[in-house]
Amino acid sequence: MTFEPYILFTAVIALIFGIILFYASWQKFEILIFLFPISTWIASLFYNNVAEWISGEIATGPGGYLRASLLMFVGLMGLIKFIRTFPIHKGKVPVHLVILFVFLLYSFASFFYSIDANTTLIRTTLFTALFFFLLGLNSWLDSEEKLNGLLNTLFIVVTFLLIVSFLAMFVSPSRVWWWKTPSRFIGLWSHPNELGGFNMVSYPIILWKYYKEEGNKKYIAIAVLLLNFLIHFLTGSRTSLLASMVGFFLWFLLQKSWLKLIFMTVFAAIALFIITQTSISNFSRDEGSKITDLSERGEIWDGAIILAKEKPILGYGYAVESKIFANQNKYDLEGTFLNVNAQQPLHNGYLSIFVGGGGIGLFLWLILILIPLFTAFISEYSLFKLYAITTMIPILISNIVESAITGYLSASDIFFWLAWIVAGKLYLLKMNIAEANTTNEKHFSTKEILQNG
Repeated sequence: MTFEPYILFTAVIALIFGIILFYASWQKFEILIFLFPISTWIASLFYNNVAEWISGEIATGPGGYLRASLLMFVGLMGLIKFIRTFPIHKGKVPVHLVILFVFLLYSFASFFYSIDANTTLIRTTLFTALFFFLLGLNSWLDSEEKLNGLLNTLFIVVTFLLIVSFLAMFVSPSRVWWWKTPSRFIGLWSHPNELGGFNMVSYPIILWKYYKEEGNKKYIAIAVLLLNFLIHFLTGSRTSLLASMVGFFLWFLLQKSWLKLIFMTVFAAIALFIITQTSISNFSRDEGSKITDLSERGEIWDGAIILAKEKPILGYGYAVESKIFANQNKYDLEGTFLNVNAQQPLHNGYLSIFVGGGGIGLFLWLILILIPLFTAFISEYSLFKLYAITTMIPILISNIVESAITGYLSASDIFFWLAWIVAGKLYLLKMNIAEANTTNEKHFSTKEILQNG
């Protein structure tokens, strides 16, 4: 067997880069935190923004392989981190991570009856890599300082991706405006709603940075916030914009910033009035449709529910999505925008989990998602609490009409799990406060003793 010189050269460069990345990640966990959300965007970089209509399975291109490689890498490093810190945590993990592991085992088991076993196996394997990273992240986040490190790294990711998308508007205008609706901005992503989802999860990170910093550094956060809103508006992503408003409401409500809450309410009302009463092209869909139309999602959901009722307990196999419509005549979806393949989302994350894992899968899914959210709500006030809640709630709302949280596929998936881990770590803050109080009491007692002679 002979190898072309360029193949050998590429392999050597990849090996050297891999070794350097491995060593750097071993030394500094923040590098993995940076790579984790970037992986979703890298897959979109290879998207060809040309007029086409996919009627079958989409071949996995270089972007897909690169993203899968990054997920496997961060998963491996996360597992290594968990093993390295074993003497500290002694194998103890929070209950929500245990339930996620059970859900993954259940998803692997669905391979044996899945209507698309190959898709189920691949997606469950990559989801498991994500789980291993979360396992390592959970063991690494052992202090308030590292919670700050996590969010500072995410702010760098958000700022970098926003600037790159904005500059692409001038460098490559044909790439950044969606071929199907040229008034909708996609930046260097593959769909306006995908970019809109990223904008949605960026707001809590930017707000955290604004309230965390002091002096002139606040202006950097303000500039990033304005850029994020501009790009978000240009995407015409209605669901993510509405969900983001909910996130702002929650932030100011939990912060008890009543004036800001009133201002946000007035701003949202005016914005909704303008959008619904005017013909803004990037918010319009089919000709004659209303701004509130769901783009035929209702027909897809009705059909999926009819088929899901045939296998309500175990489902059709994890992540098989619209493959359930193949070779069946029980529900007519002719004329809709649905493509009958496993890569076409059902535009409802809860329905996707129910179709794939049945009632058992959906029950596990809801439990593992809601436990950290509940603990976040009952925890003491902190900026970390605001970040976690205002990230998770908008995603869970978007999940009603989009596949916003089903595993590892989208930016909203990735950022949800990061907030999910933070929500489960909020007890650290309570421990730190208790420790500080105890220390103060000890100092006071010592002082009192000295004063008394």
